[in-house]
Amino acid sequence: MNSRAFFVVSAAAAILFALGFLVIPRAVARLYGVVADQEAILAFRYFGVALLGVGLIFWFAKDVQDQDARNAILTGAGIANQIGLVVSLWGTASGIMNALGWTIALLYLALGAGCFYFRGGDRVLTWDSIPSIRRTISK
Repeated sequence: MNSRAFFVVSAAAAILFALGFLVIPRAVARLYGVVADQEAILAFRYFGVALLGVGLIFWFAKDVQDQDARNAILTGAGIANQIGLVVSLWGTASGIMNALGWTIALLYLALGAGCFYFRGGDRVLTWDSIPSIRRTISK
């Protein structure tokens, strides 16, 4: 798999989940063993909007040739996927989600690993590989 294919797969996964959370949030929640009240349904729909944004960014960036731009997208998504992995592990291990929650954890793990695999040059995320954050914090 090349990075363009990874961008397409990431876009498809995000858009598929986004549509589920936007259109049928109660059914998606039930699938994972979560009982959702009206407030949770609203939060799920907002989550769907965020996932739709991520999916569209990956879709429209699939042919971007600038390596710095691709690395910025992959770094941001990689960090978000790592945090999503932690939240999914906690939600499943604590019993908030049923056993199907482990599939979400695996998806976050795979997408996060892919993000860092397809980063160019320094594939390991270090403090020095995030100069814009370092500059902002130093000010």
